[in-house]
Amino acid sequence: GGTWSSPDLTVGVNPVTGVVDGMSAGSATITYTVINICNTAIATKNITVNPLPDAGNITGDSSVCLGATIVLTDITTGGTWSASNATATVTNGFVTGVTTGVDTIMYSVSNSCGTAIASHKVNVDNAPMVPVISTRAPSSVCDGTMYQNFGAATLPPAGTYYNWTAVNANVWAQGTLHQYSLVSFIDTGVAYVTLTATIPGVSCVSQSTVTINVGTTMAQTPEVVYFNNHFVCTPATEDSYQWGYDDANTLDSTILPGEINQDYINTNPDAGKYYWVMTSSGSCSQKTYYHIPTAIQNINEAVVSMAMYPNPVSNLINIVITSPDHSAAQITVLNMMGQKVAIAEATDNKATVEVSALPAGSYFVNCYRDGVRIAAATFIKN
Repeated sequence: GGTWSSPDLTVGVNPVTGVVDGMSAGSATITYTVINICNTAIATKNITVNPLPDAGNITGDSSVCLGATIVLTDITTGGTWSASNATATVTNGFVTGVTTGVDTIMYSVSNSCGTAIASHKVNVDNAPMVPVISTRAPSSVCDGTMYQNFGAATLPPAGTYYNWTAVNANVWAQGTLHQYSLVSFIDTGVAYVTLTATIPGVSCVSQSTVTINVGTTMAQTPEVVYFNNHFVCTPATEDSYQWGYDDANTLDSTILPGEINQDYINTNPDAGKYYWVMTSSGSCSQKTYYHIPTAIQNINEAVVSMAMYPNPVSNLINIVITSPDHSAAQITVLNMMGQKVAIAEATDNKATVEVSALPAGSYFVNCYRDGVRIAAATFIKN
C-alpha cells in the first residue's frame, strides 16, 4: 500500500511498481512511503546509476599504404583496438597495411552496462614502384648552373605518373611522361631534387631524392648563335666544349661524340632537338642552349617578330618588338664571330642601340625575355 518516489533526476520511478529507470549517471535515493492514521513511515535506499559505455570517435587517416603504418586515435581511454579482417593489423591505434583492400578498425569500450564500439574504415593501397634517378647533375655545382638534365631509369609503369620537384632549385621543364626534366640551380646551399611516382586515386606515393651542393662561385653564362651552318659558342676562352642535344618531347639528352670545339657544324638542324653546349671554366660547368626548352614547347618565333630601322645603319638602330607581352626584354648584338658587342634593355617592346663605334659589317641581334630567346634578326653597319 506504499508509494515509490525519488527526488533525484538521475532516475525515474514508477510510484506503484517501484520499477526504477536509469536516466543519467550519478547517485539517487529511492523512497518508499507508507501512511496510516497513526503516522507516516519512510524506507529509503541509495543506488548508483552507472554510465553507458562510450567509445567516442576514431580520428586519423582513411588510407594506409601496403606495408606502411598510420596512427588512429580515440580520446576515450580504456578501450580495445581490433580489425575486422586481415587486410590490416592494429596495435594501440597503430594500423599497418597487410594486403590491399578495405578493413574496418574498431575501438571497443566496455563496462558493467555493456559494450560500445566506434568504427573507422581504412583503405590499404599498393604504393607505386620506387623510381630510380639514373641521370643527374654532378653532386656539386656552381651558383647559376642552368638546365641540368635529370632522368629516371625507366618510363613510369602503366597507370603511374611521375613528377619532378626541387628545393632550393628550379625545375625548368619536364618532358613527356616526365621521365626527364631540366633543373637550374640559382641559389647557394644544399638543393634537393625529388622524383615522385603516384597512382591516380591512390594516396600512396613513392619518391627518390638526390642532393646537390650549390657553391658560391658563379658559373659563366655563354651564348650560342647559329651562323653559316655553324653553332658557335662565345666566349672563345672556355676550358672545354661538348656539344649535344635534348629531344624536344622527352628531354632525353644525347652527347655528340667528338664535337668538342667552340663551334659545331650542322647544315640541317633538326627542329625536334634542342641543341646545347656544355662548357667548363675553372671549377664550374655550364649548359647553354641555342633555343631554351620552355614547358616542352618550341619557341614560336612567328608570334614574336623584331623590326629594325634604319638598316643599313650608321649610328643608332631602333628596334621594335611585335609581341602581346610588353614586359622588359634584353637585346644583345653579336658580331659574325659570335662575340657580344652591345647590349640594351627594351621597354614597352622598344629599344635603341648605339652602334656608331662598331666596324662595318653584318651583325646578329637576339632578343631575350626571362632568359628565353624570343626573336632574332640581322642588320648591316655602314
